[in-house]
Amino acid sequence: MIRQEQTGSIDQVMTALRELEETITGAQRLLGDRCMVNKQFMMQRMEIIGRCLPDAVKQAAKIVQQEKEIREAAQRDAAEQASKARGEGQKIIDDAKSKAQALEDEARKNSLEAQKNTDAAKQQANALKGQAETDARNVRQQAQQEAQAIVGKAQQDAQAIRQQAQQEAQRMLAQADAAARAAVSQDNVHRMAVVEAEELRDATNQQMHVLRQQCVDYLDSILEDADRYLVTLSTDIRKQRQALDSQR
Repeated sequence: MIRQEQTGSIDQVMTALRELEETITGAQRLLGDRCMVNKQFMMQRMEIIGRCLPDAVKQAAKIVQQEKEIREAAQRDAAEQASKARGEGQKIIDDAKSKAQALEDEARKNSLEAQKNTDAAKQQANALKGQAETDARNVRQQAQQEAQAIVGKAQQDAQAIRQQAQQEAQRMLAQADAAARAAVSQDNVHRMAVVEAEELRDATNQQMHVLRQQCVDYLDSILEDADRYLVTLSTDIRKQRQALDSQR
């Protein structure tokens, strides 16, 4: 309503001014810059201008004020929208930074956890390796000790058998000598004693050969068990290393 009244007053003033201009422009020319116009018509138009001009000026001032208020409101709205947009943009940036920081922290945590697992796996592998070396060393030492004990016992048994054989041979020779002195033919008795001594020596050597073969077989069995254990242990260590490599 106000806008329509303001437009009507201004239109009346503009119409009166245009009619004045057209009247002056189309008036009859006189000498110089003078012209002849209808006084009553001019007074009516001046009266219209005089009556409507203050309202028109006020209305124009109101229009200017309204336009100013509209611009200021638009500027405030634009500023609010810009501030809101900046706030939302900053929030988005902050959220993105927070998410990026969280992802970075999680990645760092996972990296530390993976490093811990790797270190633990290395320690376990080193422990298994050390245990394997210790077990292998103990097996070798035990095998050597048992082998030495068996060899020593075999040597003792062989020495005892040799001594027993020597004693038996001496006894038999002594008996042979005694029998030779008592018998008619000393040569036959001596020959028999020699044959029996050789048979006893052969039996002793054969028994020593059997003992030596049993000793070698027993040592080979112990070394075979030790080798099988070391192979199994080496396989376990290889599996542990493969599992560790798969975690890298």
